[in-house]
Amino acid sequence: MPVFRRAAAPFLLLLITICFYWKLTGTTQYSWLDSSDLANQVLPWWSEQARQWHAGSFPAWDPHLWGGQPLLGQAQPGAAYPLNWLLFLTKLKDGQLRPFYLSAYFVLIHFIAALNCFLLCRYLKRSRTASLLAGCLFAFGGFVGNTDWPQMLNGAIWAPLVFLFLLRANAGVQPLFSAACSGCFLGLSWLSGHHQVPIFITYAAGASWLYFLFRERRLNWTVARLAAIFLLFFIASAGPQIFPAFEYGKTAKRWVGSEQDPIDWTTPVPYYVHRTYSFGPASLLGILIPGIHRHTSPLLGVTGFTAALLGLALCWRSDFRVRLFACVGLGGILMALGGNSLLHGMLYSWAPMFEKARSPNMAVVLFGFAGSVLAAFGFDAATGVESPLRDLWTRRAIWSNTIFAILLLLAFGAWGMFRGFDAGPDDRPLISAMIALLVAAALVGFRNGSIGRVALGAGSILFALTELGNEAPFGMPHQSEPKRQSQLAPLSAHNDIAQFLKKEPQPVRINVDDQLIPYNFGDWHGIDQMGGYLASITSNLTRLDLNSPHARQLFAVTHSVGKAPIEPDWKLVFTGSSGINVYRNPHRNPRAWTVHKVMPLDKEGDAKHVLNHPDMDVSTLAFVIGKPLNVPPGGVCGLDTTTIENYEPTRVVVDAQLGCGGLLVLADTYFPGWEVKVDGKSEQVLEVYGAVRGVVLGAGKHRVEFSYQSSAIRFGAISCVGSCLALVALFLFSTK
Repeated sequence: MPVFRRAAAPFLLLLITICFYWKLTGTTQYSWLDSSDLANQVLPWWSEQARQWHAGSFPAWDPHLWGGQPLLGQAQPGAAYPLNWLLFLTKLKDGQLRPFYLSAYFVLIHFIAALNCFLLCRYLKRSRTASLLAGCLFAFGGFVGNTDWPQMLNGAIWAPLVFLFLLRANAGVQPLFSAACSGCFLGLSWLSGHHQVPIFITYAAGASWLYFLFRERRLNWTVARLAAIFLLFFIASAGPQIFPAFEYGKTAKRWVGSEQDPIDWTTPVPYYVHRTYSFGPASLLGILIPGIHRHTSPLLGVTGFTAALLGLALCWRSDFRVRLFACVGLGGILMALGGNSLLHGMLYSWAPMFEKARSPNMAVVLFGFAGSVLAAFGFDAATGVESPLRDLWTRRAIWSNTIFAILLLLAFGAWGMFRGFDAGPDDRPLISAMIALLVAAALVGFRNGSIGRVALGAGSILFALTELGNEAPFGMPHQSEPKRQSQLAPLSAHNDIAQFLKKEPQPVRINVDDQLIPYNFGDWHGIDQMGGYLASITSNLTRLDLNSPHARQLFAVTHSVGKAPIEPDWKLVFTGSSGINVYRNPHRNPRAWTVHKVMPLDKEGDAKHVLNHPDMDVSTLAFVIGKPLNVPPGGVCGLDTTTIENYEPTRVVVDAQLGCGGLLVLADTYFPGWEVKVDGKSEQVLEVYGAVRGVVLGAGKHRVEFSYQSSAIRFGAISCVGSCLALVALFLFSTK
């Protein structure tokens, strides 16, 4: 029976989550993915990764965009995140993820968020009712409830467990194991993909460790050892993501919304970009009122905010953890304010990696997390042992909610009188006014004994869900809503074009008119595309003018997709049902070829000019940046042959026959981590033409195998597995 009692609350949370997202669980009319970034970028990323998983390989490399790009290095695809693996292994339909599993995945994320916050509050000795309320506030409100980017959402949901085990470690509960668990859950947050939310959680956790280190006004060496274990396990468990991302970051350029775009790793994100994506003081109203915010929602609702304030007022002196979470929440708001906050400016100037988090508004996740925990404290304190202080603050909460409701109703009425109700603003503030009155009435009923603690708890959860439901799922788009342009509809509009291209002589690489087809056509359909909608690309591609005829020849572009041909002599070969045409390049270059003339370039800046020279022919002349190549002598130069025997995302095999020594060129993006074996012997992969892969070959027949064997990925995988094994060992040691 104790097992069933313990499972009752998590089961209730799951039921609440399913009901809260009824638009996804009860109908097929809505989709959480119908937005620009998700439809154009995330879904294609996921489809490519799912196909690679089903083909029996780990998706470390994306061969379909920009001549090939590292998936783990880009971070945002979430290739290292275990929860994504479960999604990728679900049954596919025509090579793409099914809507049912995508909806279930979204619901699962929010259930995990609610459960994690519930578990934290239970560790903090909060009642089941209070913990259920906190779980709902965290999972369905604020950042977690209103963020649809999964790579950012997944980074946020582990914050409660980071702090649960951090507090356990500093309370002396299995300290070594708890410190390691806290670090591992922070590492799991980083594995999710995007770096912004994990950066804010990392700084919040780091500040908490500093508090415990100097809590007694001197350095506590026991806590210092625990903090070192936390840091070690954090880095080790996050290794599969942070090491490849660091490798990629040094060799890539990123679009951040600045005039200097794209910028490299060493260039700080300009502060005006941070200011642009700041929270904004007016968004503070969004703590209470749905729909009033800029960029990111801070919504706790009247119910949650009232409970959180009661927690602060009634438990401030008696429980240091209330003060700790109050500081976390306040820090989150101050960081989210960005350009309006001195704290954010100081961290931007001096804190390592902080400037990489270009959207300060996302720090509001800390406010939502801390506010949810404080609400649990507040509910228990307000319904606990009677005291003059409790009675005083309960009366203040009643009057504050009543006055807030009256003012909100008067403001809305005045707007309607002067502007007309038909032209009025969003009327969801009336929900906040109604809930404020209901909260006040419920507190009055509890004070005079008309309702009990259980009824107050159930009412509080219901009030909170009503408020949060007017923001999180409220704006979820209907798939057939009139006068609304669906972002998902184009994904199925060009299937006939994809089918035609797959029947063309392979390998195919296309140029796509991104004004007509904004989504990543290559990843969605599994076809190589010279282009794509990404946040960053390897910097060697920026050396060249990729829209020039010579660059298209270099990357072996075979077709273009659009309304008109890229070049006049490209032939129309297919017209899709959408009215978009396919044109074939009559001068297509093979994906792999040999060159016997190789010249060195002193400056990488000369690559663009040399490649675009009118006399340049990449099929007969190559160049490398740096020292001249030593091509093996011997043989009689004549007709060479190259045949691609195998072409997989992380492995390409070419059979080459050369009459004399030369250079084999593979028209795929060069990136550290690619290795090559010639007839079973390791050779150096060269960066040819400043952007693609090549290897020196002698005369004769050779089997050349390119494989992606990134040392950063290997090291990250080893560190993560090692951290898991060490965690098990610590657990066994701590339970002896």
